[in-house]
Amino acid sequence: MNRIPFRILSFLFVIYNNSSFATIGKNAGFFCDDESIKKPYHGDSVHVTYLFTVLLGIFPLFIHVSEYLFRKEIAKCSPHSTKSQSKLLLNFYYSGFLHVLAVTEILKVFVTELRPHFYYTCLPDMSNINCSKGLITDFNCTGDGARWLIERDIYKSFPSGHSALSFYCFIFISMYLYSRRKNAFYNCFNVWWTRTIPPICFMWAIICCVSRILDNRHFWWDVLSGVCIGIIAGFITIHLALSKAAHKKTKFAD
Repeated sequence: MNRIPFRILSFLFVIYNNSSFATIGKNAGFFCDDESIKKPYHGDSVHVTYLFTVLLGIFPLFIHVSEYLFRKEIAKCSPHSTKSQSKLLLNFYYSGFLHVLAVTEILKVFVTELRPHFYYTCLPDMSNINCSKGLITDFNCTGDGARWLIERDIYKSFPSGHSALSFYCFIFISMYLYSRRKNAFYNCFNVWWTRTIPPICFMWAIICCVSRILDNRHFWWDVLSGVCIGIIAGFITIHLALSKAAHKKTKFAD
């Protein structure tokens, strides 16, 4: 399938799945004695606005700056010029980001796992519920929180999107910088930059993961699953990006 239509479909699905038209959670249920879903709701320490600002705004700057430093240092060591790959790399970076986001949203739809703060947020009306029946699927939420939170978000615990996206970006940028260090002109490249940026990205990813558990927004296995998704997607995407970049460089040289 052509990448552009798939990106459009992925983007539209993400928009739909977070709209009032989504039917997620209609078949979800809970057990009355399940204490794991009765944690208090603390909100988001890392709000989605901050997440997207960092991952879609600040992290891509690292790629821009890296390409600038790379070409600047190479020019000192070789008479041959090198073409910037920023546009290509960012194209893959953003595309992979959208794919990871779409995958996590699809999994949330099919799994519909209750968040740890489900009971606190939903406040199901227990007057007509018989707990002896086991799994309760017919219930009404009486919570006075935001409708998007009660009607959709409390059913989206698995997997953690924050964790998946943060680790995807960490792997992509780290492997990209590692590939630059392995370049034939490694001794000319700014080593301090390649050693500083990956730890910064890693710390951000860890903060996101830990905050999702401490905020009672996810269980630990949700976060771990998100980390795995992000790592796998990161390696696949950067491999495709570097292969494409190498192919274009060879073509340009010819």
